[in-house]
Amino acid sequence: MNQTVSSIVESALNGDTGAVARLEAVSHELRQDDGEPSLLLQASAVSRVLRALDQGEVDPEDVQKWATFVRTGYVTGSSIKVRPLRIDYEAEFEDPMVEAIARMGEIGDSVDGVLERPEIKKLMNALIEAV
Repeated sequence: MNQTVSSIVESALNGDTGAVARLEAVSHELRQDDGEPSLLLQASAVSRVLRALDQGEVDPEDVQKWATFVRTGYVTGSSIKVRPLRIDYEAEFEDPMVEAIARMGEIGDSVDGVLERPEIKKLMNALIEAV
């Protein structure tokens, strides 16, 4: 990955939901060399996104796109086929991270598309209690 793309990916992995929109513009440059280690998503970033969603600081659609990116390793909607980035989750928090990211990925769906405050709090508490 070139430095600009790397810094955008790093921003996304730090919980910047707006970074995914910037990645959409450069999705053709999203590639990870075989020798590069996996990227690491930490529980603190997931908590940061949940907190921002709870406080209305981020658009739910951006949260959904962010969750999809950190889950799949690529930007959806691109017409260019890319190999997904390898993104690992912080091991001791993996289960609650998977649950929170999956739930955020459902935002906008016709069945489970709304993430209400009580559920956001429950997901955040599960991350805190995981250790």
